[in-house]
Amino acid sequence: MAVRLVHQDRSSVGLGGPRWILRLLIPLILGALISPASAGPRRSLQYLFPMDQLESFSFEVESVAETQLVRKPADAARFDLAPVEARLLDVRTRSQGRLDRSLARVFRDGSLGLIVRVVDLQGSVQRGDEGAREPLELGGLNGKSVALRVHASGELLDSHGWSHILGAQRPGSVLGDLFLQSILRLPRHPPKSSSPMSVTFRTRVPVDGSLQRDRTWTLTYRRAEAPSACGKGCLAMAYEGEVLERSADTHPARPMELRGKASVSGLIVLRSRRSRLVSHSWTSQWTHEVKTKGSEGRVRGEVVQVLREEGSIRALASEGTDRSSGARP
Repeated sequence: MAVRLVHQDRSSVGLGGPRWILRLLIPLILGALISPASAGPRRSLQYLFPMDQLESFSFEVESVAETQLVRKPADAARFDLAPVEARLLDVRTRSQGRLDRSLARVFRDGSLGLIVRVVDLQGSVQRGDEGAREPLELGGLNGKSVALRVHASGELLDSHGWSHILGAQRPGSVLGDLFLQSILRLPRHPPKSSSPMSVTFRTRVPVDGSLQRDRTWTLTYRRAEAPSACGKGCLAMAYEGEVLERSADTHPARPMELRGKASVSGLIVLRSRRSRLVSHSWTSQWTHEVKTKGSEGRVRGEVVQVLREEGSIRALASEGTDRSSGARP
C-alpha cells in the first residue's frame, strides 16, 4: 500500500497563518491587553463652567425639623428639659439669598477647583405650629465660601471650608446641603424617554478634623419636560432615589455616631447646547439618629430627627468673558 506524504505549508495554516491575518489579530490582541475590561463609552454629559466669569444663582430653602430626645443622659434628670424639647419639637426655617460660583483652578488631572459662596442672606424661623415667625440670624454665614474639587460630571473629589458653615455655633445646617445640590452628580449620558439611568456615588464632607459626613447616593434619572420658558435648547432630567449616611464624630469631648436615611427627588435643567446649569429644584426627607457615647463607648443619649426640605436654585444673568472649562469630550 502506497503512503502519500502531504506537506503542510506553515505559512498558510496553523499558528503560522497568512501574514495578513496576523496583521489583523495583533492590534486586536494588544488592544485587549491594554484596555481594561470595564472600559466603556466616554461620558457625554458634563457641566460646563465658565472661566474668568462669576456664575450667580438665586436660591430658596425651606425646611421642617421635628426632633425627639429618645434617650437622655443620666445626669440630665436634674435639669428641666421640657422647654428645650418644646423648642425642638417643630422648627420651620426659610432662607434665601444668592449663591456665587467661580472656577478657581484646573488641576493636572482635569478636575476643577470651584469656590462656592453665599451672600445676601435672609431667613426666618417659626417654632411650633402657632409660633410667630422671627428673623433667622444668618449674618455669620454671609460671604462664607466652600472650596470644591470636582470632575465635570459633578463627582466630588475633595472639599474644604465646611467648619465655617457647619461648625459649632454655626447656623449653617439650614444651608448645608445647598452647596452640594448646586453641583449634583450627573448620569453618564442623558437618559432616554423610555430608558432611565441609575447612578450610585458617595460624598464626603469634612466638617472638621474629627467629623466627616459620609453619604451614599443611589439615584435614578429620567428624561423630563423642560420648562416652557427655557425653549428647545434645554435638557431636563427628573431624579429620585435614596441617600444613606454613616458618620462618626471622634472628638473626645463629643463622641457621637450619626446614621441617616433619606428619600430624595428633584429636577435638573441644563442648557443642553453648553451644559450650563439653568435650575435645580429638590425635595428630601431625612431621618437622622444621633447617639452620644460615654468614655467606655456606652450610649449616653439618643436623638432622632425627621427633616423635610424643599429647595431650588436658579441661574441669574452673568457678565464677563465666557471661556469655559469642563466641556464635553
